[in-house]
Amino acid sequence: MYKGQFYDLGGDSLLLVRLARLMTRRFGRRVRVPDLFSFRDIASLGRWLDEESGATPEVVTSARRRANTRRAALRGRAASNGS
Repeated sequence: MYKGQFYDLGGDSLLLVRLARLMTRRFGRRVRVPDLFSFRDIASLGRWLDEESGATPEVVTSARRRANTRRAALRGRAASNGS
């Protein structure tokens, strides 16, 4: 995750620590704050998490489907707000 983008989007150091802790819990592997700065984008972070997770293709496909659904909902919400 590019440091400037995180902070530009309203993130702060406390949120970053919280994110690392939540990701550790969710993905079952240790995610440290420096790890989050090692990746320039969410795709590379996702690949890093998948490498060690042993995730099956079905799990990855399901996660991508959920992400696409969420992204579409957010776009719809932004459009209805006039953004």
